[in-house]
Amino acid sequence: MSRRLRLFPVISCVGILAGAPLGYSEQGKWGIGGAIGAASPVGSDAVRHNGTTGVALGAHLSYEATPQLSTEVSYDNLYLGHGQRIEPIIFSGVFHRKIEEGLDPFLQLGAGVGRGIHDANYDHLSLKAGIGLIYPIGNSLSVGPQVIIHYADSGAVDRSAYSLTPGIFATYHFRLIQTQA
Repeated sequence: MSRRLRLFPVISCVGILAGAPLGYSEQGKWGIGGAIGAASPVGSDAVRHNGTTGVALGAHLSYEATPQLSTEVSYDNLYLGHGQRIEPIIFSGVFHRKIEEGLDPFLQLGAGVGRGIHDANYDHLSLKAGIGLIYPIGNSLSVGPQVIIHYADSGAVDRSAYSLTPGIFATYHFRLIQTQA
């Protein structure tokens, strides 16, 4: 087993403990949602010159651990053109802080595993970093813009990929157990 894969459980636990974007600071809420964006290859020369801007689709499940920190597990499918695709599964911590009503910026950092370019196995290190704004719509929905950078290790320096992905997301928020007020 590679050294990077042995570090994966440690990195995942840190991401889960650190805290995913939820629309507002209500500890104990869960969120499920998706994202769409334009994935642009910005990695190695081989990837960047052979790839094109493609569609990025993602799905996430999140839990608000504290008023400013959340955790998230996400799956992203980023098509970089000419058959180049990366598919990371990421555990993230997200710091979000409401600065005024209806405006909640966030910073997201995560690590996980993924499929690299032209690889069928989920055995490569993947990293994710992003920023964005969360706009709550009522008590159960939030939407907003985001810019995410993905890194996918493919086992060879000239085959590893970075993707810059501007896009939008939507999250539905809910509680598994209703509490009495």
